[in-house]
Amino acid sequence: MIQDRDKDFITSDEEKRKLIDAAGTEKDHKGADIVVVYDHTWGDVERSGLGNLSNNRMIKILTEKGVAENSVLRFDYDPRSYINNVKRLRIHRQGGGVEELDVSVYHDVSQPESMLYWRVKMKLYSLPHLQVGDALEWETFKKGFNVAYLDSGKGKNEASGSIDPDTWVDPETGIKPPMYGAFFDIVYFREKVPIKEKRYTLLSPKDMPLSYEFYNGECRSYCLVDDSYYTYSWEKKDIEGYKPEARMPGEQTAKPKLLVSSIHDWKEKSRWFYRVNETQFEWNDEIKQLVDKVTAPFKTDDEKVNALLHWSAQEIRYIGFSICQGEGYTLHPGIMTYDERGGVCKDYAGVLITLLRAAGYEAYAAQTQALEPVHRIPADQFNHCVTAWRKPDGTWKMLDPTWAPFSMDVWDSAETEQNYLIGAPEGVDLGVTREFTPEDSLMKITASSKIEADGKVSGQIDFWGKGRSDSSHRFIKAWAPAVIVDRAYQSMLAEIDPAIRVLKVENSDVNDLLKNYQNHLEYQVDEYALKTGQTYRLRIPMSRFIMAPTIARYLTMAEEDERKFDLFVVFRQLVEVEEDIILPKGYTLISKPVELDLSNEVAEFSARLTPAERGLKFQARFAIKVRRVKTSQYKAYKELTEKARELAERWFIIQKTDASNCG
Repeated sequence: MIQDRDKDFITSDEEKRKLIDAAGTEKDHKGADIVVVYDHTWGDVERSGLGNLSNNRMIKILTEKGVAENSVLRFDYDPRSYINNVKRLRIHRQGGGVEELDVSVYHDVSQPESMLYWRVKMKLYSLPHLQVGDALEWETFKKGFNVAYLDSGKGKNEASGSIDPDTWVDPETGIKPPMYGAFFDIVYFREKVPIKEKRYTLLSPKDMPLSYEFYNGECRSYCLVDDSYYTYSWEKKDIEGYKPEARMPGEQTAKPKLLVSSIHDWKEKSRWFYRVNETQFEWNDEIKQLVDKVTAPFKTDDEKVNALLHWSAQEIRYIGFSICQGEGYTLHPGIMTYDERGGVCKDYAGVLITLLRAAGYEAYAAQTQALEPVHRIPADQFNHCVTAWRKPDGTWKMLDPTWAPFSMDVWDSAETEQNYLIGAPEGVDLGVTREFTPEDSLMKITASSKIEADGKVSGQIDFWGKGRSDSSHRFIKAWAPAVIVDRAYQSMLAEIDPAIRVLKVENSDVNDLLKNYQNHLEYQVDEYALKTGQTYRLRIPMSRFIMAPTIARYLTMAEEDERKFDLFVVFRQLVEVEEDIILPKGYTLISKPVELDLSNEVAEFSARLTPAERGLKFQARFAIKVRRVKTSQYKAYKELTEKARELAERWFIIQKTDASNCG
């Protein structure tokens, strides 16, 4: 066993007590409710790809809140993929002594689920009352397969000789691996609570070396070799806990992590993903008739493909059920999804592939990681399935029907520079989508407003968008009940003035995905311009309107003075504004005109307020040039957004002058 090869693992209660005492108190950990004294995982990799992983973890309770939050322990597992047995559960009391708990007493129940009903389970252990200073220790054993998407061809089992990797089932657990011979794991080395020490150790056969890489930080590591095995180990100490921040990147990019895999080539994975799903895309006469009907109005291949994509996006309901052994990586038959009109991302992709093939196009399933990068180590880093169309010239066009409902896009601009792996018969390498520019998500606003002699302002706003700026406004009308839609526009216009009255809301057809979505708003505020003698004080309506989070969204995100994590903006955006402001007759601007030009490596903001024939003209341009504002860039980004906010809050003075010809 691997624990016999590594003498550093803790075995004596005396040594554990020393570590508990050395772990400190709440004062040592900046208000944390618990501290992880140690977290050690060790295991071996079988030639089948099955992993045998033992874990020994101990936490120390630091506060009463920590007591309450650890009154029940939860251990998740998926009966179709792996077992997760609790081997030992102990309490090290603050005053000395160790209580051994009965691990056979627990509740085995289904995990809470919503929209995805895949029958995953959890074991719940109710614990005796803990006290501050107590330490809780447990040992678990996990045996099974991670949801890998690989196949390395024929393999051998030392005990049974030649085997069929497509039908092999582990005799001990009854679990069938996605492939024979593929092992992978993703291990995170940071949590919300502090960790004094974390170690992960693997033993693999000499003829089954592992590829690995550590990301988002550093760790101590080594590899030992003897006549039969490789022993790999990774260790990190004194890891600070973290407090999640609004709009921080996902854990794939925010935490130190280890990727390890027995497969060394993405093309190998590509070939497997093709082979395991190729039989799922047959079609029948009913589907062929639908395809002919949907594509009939269009002439070019791109138009026909787009039409089939949007049929798939609009007509399939998002809901998932576990119905087969390989649920995590096997696409359901396209005919079944077509008949049931329901599924998850892989079913959206599968029914679109079925429609495209019925139309005579070459299409395959592809895996991707939504909003996160995929690294070069071929561990399973995917959480999303899309469609790849091979065009007649041999180039690929990526299509995502899951994100396309009520969107003109065939690939969402929030998925820019996203890695993907196509399940192609010849095997292809990891690809990446193109970089979307701010212009790809343009928001164009044209407005006019009129200041009356009594200070009332009435105005109208017309705006439309491209890319994400288009779809985000379609979503307001498409997904929400009517009362929510009304509130959305009321909230949007309330940025101009809280007392605003919405007079009219008009939108173009939300279902027309061939034209940009048009929005027309009309409003009125009774006491907008404040009169004192022969002068009025007023703010520029559109400089305030763009502060609505659904308009120039990135201007509203710099909420913290500083950040410990990058700010994830998600998509680049350009907002262009033009407003004509009609002033009362005889009035002109006496405040200094606005002329701002601000730019840094992440964002731009320019604005002009100048006299015009009948009053004032306001023009502005706002652009966010990155999807992710690094912590080193955050200060400059915040300063720029504050300038925009200052302009929105600035009062301008207009005054009656005999020389004015305004009217």
